[in-house]
Amino acid sequence: MFDLEIHVPVAGELTWIPLLAEVTEEQVALIERTCLWELRCVPCAGATRSSATGPSATAAGPRPTQEIDVWLSYPRQNQMHPWGLIARGVTPDEVPTWRDHAVRRLSLQPPV
Repeated sequence: MFDLEIHVPVAGELTWIPLLAEVTEEQVALIERTCLWELRCVPCAGATRSSATGPSATAAGPRPTQEIDVWLSYPRQNQMHPWGLIARGVTPDEVPTWRDHAVRRLSLQPPV
Protein backbone atom coordinates (compact mmCIF):
# COMPACT_ATOMS: atom_id res chain seq x y z
CA MET A 1 0.00 0.00 0.00
CA PHE A 2 1.12 3.52 -0.78
CA ASP A 3 0.20 7.11 -0.04
CA LEU A 4 0.29 9.54 -2.98
CA GLU A 5 1.48 13.13 -2.87
CA ILE A 6 0.94 15.64 -5.67
CA HIS A 7 3.23 18.49 -6.75
CA VAL A 8 0.97 21.52 -7.29
CA PRO A 9 1.27 25.31 -7.12
CA VAL A 10 0.44 26.59 -3.64
CA ALA A 11 0.82 30.34 -3.10
CA GLY A 12 2.89 30.57 -6.28
CA GLU A 13 5.34 27.79 -5.34
CA LEU A 14 5.22 24.15 -6.38
CA THR A 15 4.63 22.17 -3.20
CA TRP A 16 4.13 18.48 -2.39
CA ILE A 17 0.81 17.92 -0.60
CA PRO A 18 -0.98 14.68 0.38
CA LEU A 19 -3.52 13.49 -2.17
CA LEU A 20 -4.57 9.87 -1.58
CA ALA A 21 -3.92 7.34 1.18
CA GLU A 22 -3.66 3.57 1.26
CA VAL A 23 -3.70 2.86 -2.48
CA THR A 24 -2.51 -0.30 -4.22
CA GLU A 25 0.04 -0.47 -7.06
CA GLU A 26 -2.83 -0.93 -9.53
CA GLN A 27 -4.58 2.17 -8.21
CA VAL A 28 -1.32 4.16 -8.46
CA ALA A 29 -1.12 3.25 -12.16
CA LEU A 30 -4.73 4.34 -12.64
CA ILE A 31 -4.10 7.70 -10.94
CA GLU A 32 -0.87 8.30 -12.89
CA ARG A 33 -2.74 7.74 -16.17
CA THR A 34 -5.17 10.60 -15.56
CA CYS A 35 -3.25 13.01 -13.31
CA LEU A 36 -2.06 16.32 -14.80
CA TRP A 37 0.60 17.00 -12.13
CA GLU A 38 3.65 15.12 -10.93
CA LEU A 39 2.98 12.43 -8.31
CA ARG A 40 5.17 10.56 -5.87
CA CYS A 41 4.49 7.41 -3.89
CA VAL A 42 5.53 7.16 -0.29
CA PRO A 43 5.21 4.16 2.02
CA CYS A 44 1.76 4.05 3.55
CA ALA A 45 1.82 6.01 6.79
CA GLY A 46 -1.69 5.08 7.83
CA ALA A 47 -2.88 8.63 7.21
CA THR A 48 -6.43 9.39 8.19
CA ARG A 49 -8.56 9.89 5.14
CA SER A 50 -10.70 12.96 4.75
CA SER A 51 -14.21 12.46 6.10
CA ALA A 52 -15.66 14.63 3.35
CA THR A 53 -14.44 14.92 -0.21
CA GLY A 54 -16.77 17.73 -1.13
CA PRO A 55 -19.51 17.69 -3.73
CA SER A 56 -19.46 15.27 -6.60
CA ALA A 57 -21.43 16.79 -9.44
CA THR A 58 -23.22 14.37 -11.71
CA ALA A 59 -24.93 14.78 -15.04
CA ALA A 60 -28.74 14.98 -15.16
CA GLY A 61 -29.00 11.59 -16.88
CA PRO A 62 -26.84 8.48 -16.75
CA ARG A 63 -23.83 8.59 -19.06
CA PRO A 64 -21.79 5.47 -18.37
CA THR A 65 -19.03 6.33 -20.84
CA GLN A 66 -18.61 9.96 -19.80
CA GLU A 67 -15.22 10.91 -18.41
CA ILE A 68 -14.84 12.90 -15.20
CA ASP A 69 -12.52 15.77 -14.20
CA VAL A 70 -11.02 15.83 -10.71
CA TRP A 71 -10.55 19.14 -8.87
CA LEU A 72 -8.46 19.45 -5.71
CA SER A 73 -8.97 21.89 -2.84
CA TYR A 74 -5.55 23.45 -2.33
CA PRO A 75 -4.38 24.63 1.09
CA ARG A 76 -6.05 27.85 2.23
CA GLN A 77 -4.47 31.10 0.99
CA ASN A 78 -5.43 34.54 2.32
CA GLN A 79 -8.80 33.38 3.65
CA MET A 80 -9.61 31.72 0.31
CA HIS A 81 -9.89 28.04 -0.58
CA PRO A 82 -8.55 27.74 -4.14
CA TRP A 83 -9.35 24.74 -6.33
CA GLY A 84 -7.26 23.35 -9.17
CA LEU A 85 -7.89 20.84 -11.93
CA ILE A 86 -5.62 17.85 -11.27
CA ALA A 87 -6.95 15.02 -13.46
CA ARG A 88 -8.85 14.48 -16.68
CA GLY A 89 -10.34 11.46 -18.37
CA VAL A 90 -11.31 9.55 -15.22
CA THR A 91 -13.88 6.90 -16.09
CA PRO A 92 -16.93 6.27 -13.89
CA ASP A 93 -15.37 2.94 -12.82
CA GLU A 94 -12.25 4.79 -11.61
CA VAL A 95 -14.11 7.40 -9.54
CA PRO A 96 -14.22 5.25 -6.36
CA THR A 97 -10.41 5.08 -6.26
CA TRP A 98 -10.22 8.87 -6.18
CA ARG A 99 -13.18 9.36 -3.85
CA ASP A 100 -12.54 6.56 -1.36
CA HIS A 101 -8.84 7.26 -0.82
CA ALA A 102 -8.91 11.08 -0.73
CA VAL A 103 -6.92 12.87 1.94
CA ARG A 104 -7.93 16.36 0.76
CA ARG A 105 -11.29 17.60 -0.53
CA LEU A 106 -11.95 16.60 -4.11
CA SER A 107 -14.70 17.54 -6.53
CA LEU A 108 -15.44 14.97 -9.22
CA GLN A 109 -17.50 16.37 -12.08
CA PRO A 110 -18.12 16.12 -15.82
CA PRO A 111 -15.86 18.37 -17.91
CA VAL A 112 -17.24 21.73 -18.93
